[in-house]
Order: sequence, then structure tokens, then C-alpha cells
Amino acid sequence: AVLPHGTAVELPDVQTAPVAETVNLWE
Repeated sequence: AVLPHGTAVELPDVQTAPVAETVNLWE
């Protein structure tokens, strides 16, 4: 999954949405 801030993350589809939100908080 490619997140809005440009970080490419390879995760199972079931985790993509919640993890993407968490990473947005980290960045």
C-alpha cells in the first residue's frame, strides 16, 4: 500500500486501512 505521504508499505489487505491511519499519526 502506498500511503498519502509517499511511504510504501506492504501489508495484507485486511490490515492496510487501519495501519495506514496509524502511520499517518506517526509521520
